[in-house]
Amino acid sequence: KKKQEKKMFNLLAKLLGYVMKGCYWLTNNYVLALLLFALAMQILMCPLGIKQQKNMVKQAALRPKEKAIRNKYRGRNDRVTMQKMQNEIMDLYKREGYSQFAGCLPLIVQMLIIFPLYRVVIRPLEFLCGIATEVKVGDKTVDILNSIYTSLGIDAKNSTAQISVITQLKEGGAEAFNKL
Repeated sequence: KKKQEKKMFNLLAKLLGYVMKGCYWLTNNYVLALLLFALAMQILMCPLGIKQQKNMVKQAALRPKEKAIRNKYRGRNDRVTMQKMQNEIMDLYKREGYSQFAGCLPLIVQMLIIFPLYRVVIRPLEFLCGIATEVKVGDKTVDILNSIYTSLGIDAKNSTAQISVITQLKEGGAEAFNKL
């Protein structure tokens, strides 16, 4: 099950990587590409946000009616009374066309985008440049990233190391690739 989830997130990350690569192609600057990418994601998520807001407004409008039902049964804690109260509240929701779970879908979709998006942002070499960060050699997995850092003289502990590699590869062109 975890392998399927990882494959799904990898697929989404690659898809978002192509979008990010397009943003980078347009701006030719990683920071501006991130801003453009964030704007594009906000535009894509806008319909879900609107739906979520409408659901919240409907919930706020129903709150006084729900509170009246709860006040009607206040002080009685037996099972039959509590069940009757819940049934009345559910009937109210059904009558008004309100679903308690309608606000969850936008959050789930956002989470499905945020997790792969995080990978795209922190691993620009893999998703912007198409350079694999790990390669399987026989039974071993070799981390290519450290050898790239070493050959270009970049501190691997630096949080912007991958961006530095992209910059050097962009500036150095074939020379930088020959160093690798």
